[in-house]
Amino acid sequence: MHDPPYLGATHRSTITARVDHEPLGVAAIDIEVVVGELTDCSEFGGSPSLLPCRRSAHRVVHRCRYAGRPEQAACRYVHTLGPGRLVSYRAVLWPVGGTPLTSNEVSHAGGAPPSQQQPLALPVRWERAAHPARRIDLGLFPDPAYTGGAADFAADLRRLLAGAFHGPGPLERDDRRLPLDSFNLWTSPPGAEAQGCVRRFQAGAAQVAAVLDGQAILHRGRFDDCAAMALGGAGSVWTGDDHSAGRLLHQGAHFLFALQEVEGCDEAAPETAGGGHASDKHPSCSAAAEDMQGPVGEGCQRWKTDRDMARVPVPGSAPARAHEGPATGPHRACTEQRLTRCASSTCY
Repeated sequence: MHDPPYLGATHRSTITARVDHEPLGVAAIDIEVVVGELTDCSEFGGSPSLLPCRRSAHRVVHRCRYAGRPEQAACRYVHTLGPGRLVSYRAVLWPVGGTPLTSNEVSHAGGAPPSQQQPLALPVRWERAAHPARRIDLGLFPDPAYTGGAADFAADLRRLLAGAFHGPGPLERDDRRLPLDSFNLWTSPPGAEAQGCVRRFQAGAAQVAAVLDGQAILHRGRFDDCAAMALGGAGSVWTGDDHSAGRLLHQGAHFLFALQEVEGCDEAAPETAGGGHASDKHPSCSAAAEDMQGPVGEGCQRWKTDRDMARVPVPGSAPARAHEGPATGPHRACTEQRLTRCASSTCY
């Protein structure tokens, strides 16, 4: 993984490769990195593309060696990203006396976006070699409320992704989070704005949003969050405290998987200051929650209608209540069923 996930300014980026358990012992880990200029692909003679290309690239191989045959190891490579960079990296594990193992390549953007007129979808985590139908493309858009600029958005994005997704390794697995390797994550230039159930995508953000499967507008405004009830839509996520990951899981269950609210809109768990709750009180959200019927099987059509199912996380509500996310317990089966179908491109 790379850190920060995305920062639209010149910065130092750290790529970390970890081995959780290698019975033969770890001899070395390579981190192979390719860095170049982020472009709209027009240099190849075709029309500009929303998905980025790269030119003037250079390759670096950073190797970490280990003595004593450790079963666990970590390797880190630190480099500086200037304006408009596109980075691709992968790790190679060299076991003691074994066959090398190579991870999937991951790409991400870094540095200030290029100033060209053509808007670009800026990858936060993009597996370029994966078949597009096997990944859900989720956009994470900054609201104008990010008055602190790129650094504030980067900090919130780091916290959000760490809490909402888990990696492929056995020590990373967590039923309360979503599998990172089922998603491509993106951001874009400014142009997205949310206020309650009203969401706007303008200028370049609108063009980027149109090619993605789902859109989350990250904001620091004090209003209730809301999401479309859809197999591919948009929602808002308040990032003003440490519980934003739970909100993304909650809202994403609505706007990515069409999972619905608990026991009707107005009977849902109480909203908190700034945090809010999808489909609470707002007529348009309530109507969508009542009318939407999911295409999956009985029992997954309406999210959490049985009272013995735990509620979604609502930060700040009564601690005595059970707080579980949409990927936990009975909801996990529904979410995984949707995820499997949607990642096979039968939804979007």
